[in-house]
Amino acid sequence: MKTTLSERLKEARLARGLTQKALGDLVGVS
Repeated sequence: MKTTLSERLKEARLARGLTQKALGDLVGVS
C-alpha cells in the first residue's frame, strides 16, 4: 500500500518531534 504525501509528512513531523524530545531529555539529564 502506498502512503499519501500527507501521511508521510505527518509521520516525518511526528518522528522529528520524538527525536527533539529525546534530545531534550538527554540534555536535561546530562
